[in-house]
Amino acid sequence: MFVNQIFKIPDRELKNKATLLVSYLKTDNITLIHQYSLRPVTNDKVGVVQWNRPKIEHFLKYGDPEMDKAADRIIEKSKKKNHSNSNYVHKY
Repeated sequence: MFVNQIFKIPDRELKNKATLLVSYLKTDNITLIHQYSLRPVTNDKVGVVQWNRPKIEHFLKYGDPEMDKAADRIIEKSKKKNHSNSNYVHKY
């Protein structure tokens, strides 16, 4: 993939843009706080999930605004997807 490509050393402008992007990615517009499973910060397969039982018990009793936002985002994406397929006729 990228192994054989040559990249230039980032200049100050590119570094500033990257810094702003990382800062934006940390905002509530993008990031959701999720503390229900304990895992390293990686996309690699790391084995069996370890659950944060106290956090899950708290969620079951009191709910969690972050999970409400996650559900809203999922529903929003589902509605957009279904709207784009509105010409499809369901047969029951």
